[in-house]
Amino acid sequence: MAENRFTIEGNGTLYSVLNVHKDASQAEINERHRALSLKFHPDRQHDEAAKETATREFLKIQKAYQVLSDPFLRLVYDTLGERGLAINWPEELRTKPTEEIRHTLRSTVLELDRKQKRELILPRGKATCSILAGSLFSAYDGSSLDKWTTSLSKRIRGVNFAPISVSHNVQKKINEKTSVGFEALATFTGKTAASPDYLGTVRHQWSPRIESVATLSFLHPHVTKVETTYRDEDSTLKVKGVVASDYYLVPPALAISLSRKLFRSGPERGKITLHLGRRFPSLALMYLSPPSMNLTALVRQKQSLPSISGFRYRAIEKAFGISFMGILPKLSASAAVTFTELSTRIRVALEYGLQGLSWSLSAQWSSDAAEVSASTVIQSTAILLQIDFSYLEQQLSLPIILSTEFNPFIAWGTIIIPTACALLGHHFLIMPRRRLRRLAKIQAAHKIFEEDSDSRKERNAVENLLKDAAGKSARTERGKEGLVIEEAMYGEAEADEAARNLSLNVTTPVQALVRNSQLYIPGGTKSVLQGFSDPAPFTSKSLRVRYLFRGRMHYAEIPDNVPVVLPLAEHELEKCA
Repeated sequence: MAENRFTIEGNGTLYSVLNVHKDASQAEINERHRALSLKFHPDRQHDEAAKETATREFLKIQKAYQVLSDPFLRLVYDTLGERGLAINWPEELRTKPTEEIRHTLRSTVLELDRKQKRELILPRGKATCSILAGSLFSAYDGSSLDKWTTSLSKRIRGVNFAPISVSHNVQKKINEKTSVGFEALATFTGKTAASPDYLGTVRHQWSPRIESVATLSFLHPHVTKVETTYRDEDSTLKVKGVVASDYYLVPPALAISLSRKLFRSGPERGKITLHLGRRFPSLALMYLSPPSMNLTALVRQKQSLPSISGFRYRAIEKAFGISFMGILPKLSASAAVTFTELSTRIRVALEYGLQGLSWSLSAQWSSDAAEVSASTVIQSTAILLQIDFSYLEQQLSLPIILSTEFNPFIAWGTIIIPTACALLGHHFLIMPRRRLRRLAKIQAAHKIFEEDSDSRKERNAVENLLKDAAGKSARTERGKEGLVIEEAMYGEAEADEAARNLSLNVTTPVQALVRNSQLYIPGGTKSVLQGFSDPAPFTSKSLRVRYLFRGRMHYAEIPDNVPVVLPLAEHELEKCA
């Protein structure tokens, strides 16, 4: 019902602009567009006021025609209305059968409706269930004559569940600067609920740089937390205070954190955190190198074919520092790598203090709606495995205590077994799926390229016009041992077996661009140059050139976003060898 309602409301607009019914044929749409364009063309008006009005109507007509004359956009508009036109649909969707496109659009409109309703109150739920699984690996306290099934049964019965905590949070946006939230928490032990609490939160944006958050507990001891954050391009300052009605039960505390960019041209930051109040004061000094991937790499990832392994694009982050609890120091360091194609993050962290060495290994995978993470924490006093699941802001956390003392067998097992499972899953499940995705994208590009006969005919016609100029340039350059283009291919950046046909021979157009034994082409897509076209839509492309200069063979491979400058000494094949 929601889909039909939206379609009716959204459909009337563009169809009524052209004054055609929803089932109008393409010929009717073309005829109405031509008639209305002639009537409202601004150049036909002589009065300035009339010209301004005609311009507005003319732009409406062109927008309506642009959508309704495109079969794919018209189907999107009929299904989703105006909001469907604002979505950046993948190009390969255009090549799919109509029924499959319609199914995808219907699924999208349902998801958009659900998302819109969720955003009204932003509900978040979390359940935490701690599991005491030390009995599975501790020394067996039964008889040595017991069967292994009896031993296993006793070990399993020894697994206990710690209190289960559940929380639910809803938020409501009051205006552009203020939002309020309410959270209910409860801890269950057996069949009774213990320590329920209710929290209220107010968040206010004082300015683009200053934000405050206040949280109040409605039950005794009425803990109140107030946090104010100041952010600018180079630094972040946070001040957080905690007070309660019962000073003895919850002593007041204050935390101050300052982080600042260390270098003008880099993202590295330094961070100082000071905690005052409860027990001993603490001070932490940290160096942070956040994950960074330049804009060019992000654009290439979106445009290029997906790699089979998924490891091509990655971002690395690092952090290390020292903290003091009173006068006791502790060293810490961490490193993480994010594989953006796989939406996977792997992190290793180490801490060394007077209590010994502790370290953790974690892995996280996320999508638009779901997230799964697992981490192993190994300390001298315990070994912990934590698994978290999240779907549409609903989270389940499972901390599993495997041992209350250090056990090398358990420690290595919690690392080797999950890692081996992840590697096997990547090899036998993920890589075959990515290989199929890559092949499907290549096939879609082939189909678009083959069907675009008008573009191919136009390119061939332009190339024929350039043959005389290119031939004259080649003869002149060859006579003085200048720049002679032997072969130039423009196409998919990855010239592997599957993508070998996604390339155009552009030797003639490139030779025609040579001037005085030099060639320069600005950075950006080359498909708009005379004699070029786009052989691999929605993929990153490169220009591969084999050329002679001073009688020596050269080879260059230049990505689309990089300017072409020929000749260069590093392109000489003998020097490369």
